[in-house]
Amino acid sequence: MLPMARKTTKELILNAAMEVFATKEFHVATLGEICDLAGANCAAGNYHFGSKEALLNQAIWHAFDIAESRYPLGGGLDASAAPEERLKAFMGAIISRSFDPGPAGYFERIIGHVMTSYSRGKDEAFSKIRQAHEAVLFPLLSEMIEFRDEAERTQAGIAIIALCVFQNTAPGLRERLFPDGPDGKPLQRYIEDRTRFALAGLATYPPAKSPCVK
Repeated sequence: MLPMARKTTKELILNAAMEVFATKEFHVATLGEICDLAGANCAAGNYHFGSKEALLNQAIWHAFDIAESRYPLGGGLDASAAPEERLKAFMGAIISRSFDPGPAGYFERIIGHVMTSYSRGKDEAFSKIRQAHEAVLFPLLSEMIEFRDEAERTQAGIAIIALCVFQNTAPGLRERLFPDGPDGKPLQRYIEDRTRFALAGLATYPPAKSPCVK
C-alpha cells in the first residue's frame, strides 16, 4: 500500500479556510486563526493567497468541488433520464449538501455566511455559483416548459433553487424541520416534498413541444 501524499502548506491553509469560513462570517474570521488551524504562519497565507478575500474565493470553489464530488448536481443521471427525475436529483444534491455536517457541506454553509455579511467580491462569487446551477437546471427546464422568454425561465429557476436553500437562511429552521437530525428517510422525504412543490409550480406553465411535433 502506497503512503498517502503529504498535503502542501497551501492545501492545509485552504482546507483550514473552508472549515473556518463555514462556521464564521467573513468579517469575524481572521487569516491568523486560519493559518493557526493549518499549522502555518500568516506569512505563508499571504504568500500563497495574497489576501483574506482571495483565500475566501478559492475556499468557495474548493468547497464546491468537494460538494460536487459527493453530491453532483446532475445526480449522476444520464441525459436520457426523465426530466422529472433529473430535477429531483438536482434539488436533492443542493439540499443534501446543505444538511451534510462534514466537508461536503462546507460549500453551502460558506455561501450562507457570504449571503449575509461579505460584500467585496460577493457578486463575482455568486455569478460563478449561478452559472454552475444554471448549466444543469436551465437546459432541463427548457425540456419541460415552453417559456415565453429568458426572464421567465430565470424566474422559474430561482424559485426552484429557493426551495432548496431556504433552510440555510432562516434561523432555527433546521431544528424545526428535523428534530432528530436531517438524515435517512426524513431527508429523502423532504427532498421528495420539495420536488413535488417544484413540479406543481412548473405544471402551471405550457409544456414544451415534443421534437416530433411540427
